[in-house]
Amino acid sequence: MTDLKCPYDDTIKNYIIPTKSWLEALNQLDTMQEISMNKKIILGRMIEKENVIVKVTNGKNKNLRDINMMIKGLPNMVYAYCVVFCNDYLSLILQNKYFCSAKDSKYKVTLEIIKYYNGGSLLGLKTISFEKFKLILCQLILAQINLFGKTGVTHCDVHLSNVLINKHSKEIDLTYSYLPEPQTIKSKYEFILSDYDKCVSFSPDNIPHDEVIDGNLIAINILEEADDLSQSTLFMNILRTINMLVGKLDDKIKEKIVKINNELLMKNEADMIKKESKYLINYIGKLNGENKLEAFKEYKSRVIKINFEYYKKLMELIGLP
Repeated sequence: MTDLKCPYDDTIKNYIIPTKSWLEALNQLDTMQEISMNKKIILGRMIEKENVIVKVTNGKNKNLRDINMMIKGLPNMVYAYCVVFCNDYLSLILQNKYFCSAKDSKYKVTLEIIKYYNGGSLLGLKTISFEKFKLILCQLILAQINLFGKTGVTHCDVHLSNVLINKHSKEIDLTYSYLPEPQTIKSKYEFILSDYDKCVSFSPDNIPHDEVIDGNLIAINILEEADDLSQSTLFMNILRTINMLVGKLDDKIKEKIVKINNELLMKNEADMIKKESKYLINYIGKLNGENKLEAFKEYKSRVIKINFEYYKKLMELIGLP
């Protein structure tokens, strides 16, 4: 088994099963790693007890800890025990060979200690059956609408290696509570949408808007801001999810699904894009007022409603699993 080593460029990304050789080194971070409500987690002890993997990535999203806390308990989302930004502990890490043999400190590394998922990723599957396609499609689309309904976050990096597979010992209930109409899927298989480094948050704190600084109004161009976010909307993420899964079908079934999807897009795509853009522009404009949270709530509600309706149209055409 491989010891933990820091990656040195953006092309390296690994999931590593922890080894005892670096548990002692990891424990040196215990007193620094605080979790919500000021509870501290003893990483070494947890790793010895729990079945976990460590995701090692180059670079870090400053919101990664917050995102992992917001999604805890949501179906089809990674359960992260904690996130360690190595640069926060650079002097300590450089001293310990189990972390890194680097001679300089020009890298930024993130460690995500997450729950172990036993089925690999969708990338490892050569093809998927039509029934499995429908099951994965339902889970991933509902999961993303559910995620947006709770947090206002879109994933923005949906691809095969970012969908992990977890096979449960028995059928479980996957409940999506933040939809216009809450849904439950019963399944032994749960398809986990991982890697939140490229997530986009549409919360008021993350969306540029007019501000008064030192008595001066700093105005933004709302149309330009909305255009910049146009590829990160919930609908665009759903379309990428559909296209990704269609690519895993065998040719005969693929032709049928592509035809259904194209017909649905011809009737609805332009209208969906127009509506999401309209809602976003209206939302950004309201961020200049005092009721930012109400504006955010209204925006999320409108977006999940139209995307849930699109999901229902799609599943009516291809058939629920």
